[in-house]
Amino acid sequence: MLTLGSLVFTANAQEAPKYRRSALSMIRIDGKFATPNDDQVDQAWNSYPFPDKYDKLPINVTLSNPAKKEFNGTEVAKDLLFAKDDSVAQALMAQLAAQGVGERMVKSWYNYDEGRKTVNMSTIQRAGCYDASEMDKMIAQSQARGTASLGDAGIQLIGNSYVVCSQLTFVSNEFAAALVEAAALSKAASIKMPAAQQAAVKGAQAAYEEGKNGYSVWTKTWLFRLDWNDATRKAFEDKFDWNGTTGTLKAGATIDPAMFSLKYVGMSKANNLVVGLGQDAATIINKAVARNVDKVYAQLQKTYDEFKPMTPVLSNDPQIVAQIGMKEGLEGGEKFDVLEQNLDMQTGTITYKKVGSVKVDKKNVWDNRYAAGSEADNAAASLKGTVFLGKAKKVYPGLLLKQAK
Repeated sequence: MLTLGSLVFTANAQEAPKYRRSALSMIRIDGKFATPNDDQVDQAWNSYPFPDKYDKLPINVTLSNPAKKEFNGTEVAKDLLFAKDDSVAQALMAQLAAQGVGERMVKSWYNYDEGRKTVNMSTIQRAGCYDASEMDKMIAQSQARGTASLGDAGIQLIGNSYVVCSQLTFVSNEFAAALVEAAALSKAASIKMPAAQQAAVKGAQAAYEEGKNGYSVWTKTWLFRLDWNDATRKAFEDKFDWNGTTGTLKAGATIDPAMFSLKYVGMSKANNLVVGLGQDAATIINKAVARNVDKVYAQLQKTYDEFKPMTPVLSNDPQIVAQIGMKEGLEGGEKFDVLEQNLDMQTGTITYKKVGSVKVDKKNVWDNRYAAGSEADNAAASLKGTVFLGKAKKVYPGLLLKQAK
């Protein structure tokens, strides 16, 4: 058993150590919403920086909004306010299955070459933080085929593969405000006492006037996980003849997309208010979209423990610092477990041992949100990371932090 905190960390205290991360594929639910800013929203999504706490799975598919076939401002507002999220999730899962997303994720992990019908373990090697000598040693120790000693590691790595499907909309607040007003007026009409009815009508009208100004970015994100286990791994790998870390599809063998499926984990939603666009609409929309997406990701991470990323300790002299911040939803005071990662050279698996705990310093939360550095007097954006309170000598670079349940 090797402790990876010391195994893979370099002498440079400012260079983050290697560590295993969950893999992620980001997909935007397609659909033009008949708003004048559709193209700018598309550009904002395409330029959104990939979350650096995850490894990227490049899966390109097109998803249509399962709730509506045609869109206009009012229909979008109705969908965003009243759509049943679980039914949307099931419809999205059907679309993902129809396009073979599970199969694509697995083939991406194994670097499947469609022309040559070959696979190799280079992506698993890289994501598993093995250097070539470590992988060769584990293969040499294996008493079965070359990949057997990496079986458990493959389950750990590939099993932590996620797909996030995001519905992203930029709409005038007037649409949503009008719907809320109509619902309130309908309810007011059923009030029998004239004075109370009149008060309810005035309240509904006042709420409309207050809420109709500006625009909103609405984001709903559904999270899915690859359903991966030892039986599925073995069924896939048995279709290949292996020579070390390279496999060739056996004669007559085929890969059935139905072998691979996704599990629905959950969803989150958020919205940001944009008071006005002015002349620099693209910059404002880019910022609003990026921060809104950050918000739904942070909510998913806090709600679903399996999706929480781990963050390496960057330094402990003189303070404990890690590069996680407001983008991940930190506000100050959150508690984190300090984890030591250990590699089993026989199986390739990594286990995590809790060796301490730290707490986010409320006075030193790093503002790593989109365009934070361009904001005047934003001292938090100039930090190199968030400061954590704890016993610095015992929390050294190479250890990992994960937000406590």
